[in-house]
Amino acid sequence: MSPVALAKLVKNPVELEGFRQCHIRDGIAVVRFFKWLHDQIDGGTTVTEVQAADKLLEFRTEEKYFMGPSFETIPGAGENGAIIHYSPSRDGPQREIRANDMFLLDSGGQYMDGTTDITRTRHMGAPTLAQKDAFTRVLKGQIGVGSALFPKGVKGNVLDTLARKSLWDSGLDYAHGTGHGVGHFLNVHEGPAGVSWRPYPHDPGLAPGQILSNEPGYYKVGEYGIRHEDLVEIISVTNSSDHPRASKLLGDFDGRGVLGFSTLTLVPNQRKCLKLDLLDDFEIEYINAYHSRVFKVVGEILKSRGLEEDYEWLANECEPVTRS
Repeated sequence: MSPVALAKLVKNPVELEGFRQCHIRDGIAVVRFFKWLHDQIDGGTTVTEVQAADKLLEFRTEEKYFMGPSFETIPGAGENGAIIHYSPSRDGPQREIRANDMFLLDSGGQYMDGTTDITRTRHMGAPTLAQKDAFTRVLKGQIGVGSALFPKGVKGNVLDTLARKSLWDSGLDYAHGTGHGVGHFLNVHEGPAGVSWRPYPHDPGLAPGQILSNEPGYYKVGEYGIRHEDLVEIISVTNSSDHPRASKLLGDFDGRGVLGFSTLTLVPNQRKCLKLDLLDDFEIEYINAYHSRVFKVVGEILKSRGLEEDYEWLANECEPVTRS
């Protein structure tokens, strides 16, 4: 294993702070884009997948230190969302994003202080019960990984079933890994660590300072795709840490040390796609805490920039999830 790859895997304090800061700016761009997209579709304006990708790039270009996309945007409307590595053609017929579509958007930015990679899935109209069920099961998997505590040094593959369990409970699955390493203003896919059903051959073990993706999904071929992707920072966890499970700790794995994830991505998930009876109390609290953080961090900047309509849209998207 290359010593260079091992050195890049664990980010230094400057790189980690850059990741945190660029995700704030990236969150602003993605939130503004989704508000714009819903306005267009709700107003009857035609928007193609390619036009959507181009508009997202416009919003990102407005943000400080943005240098370009970290990969080609995947804007999968309807059945195209079920193609995991979909790429729309700019030369042939253009697929419009319709009011009854589930829309999967996987995109990222290269900023001078870090790299982003985010997927959000949103329904442009009224999701079906089956779509809500799948959307919620995928989100449960993401929460399962995102809230996990684990010993320092374990391989990423031991976390993979946490992402798949709710899908497996219904006989569903997805045909890709759950997480990959991410470089700092470098490759958006970077080894040697990751989370998958098969071990990464040179994974040295999970450690503080590594950046991974957390991206379970579900793909109904010919109909729609769902993926929820955040980037996460591996952190050390104690009873006093800002982690949803920290207060329950009774030990430190016999001195090995306790690790967890801190989510970097700051874009809400669509509440109307949730099937609430599938969520337990912890998961609802997790979603609400995440949305509260998104609104506090991103909303404050939107308001300071005078972007009142974007601020109000985000406020609505981040309203607490309740069972009533």
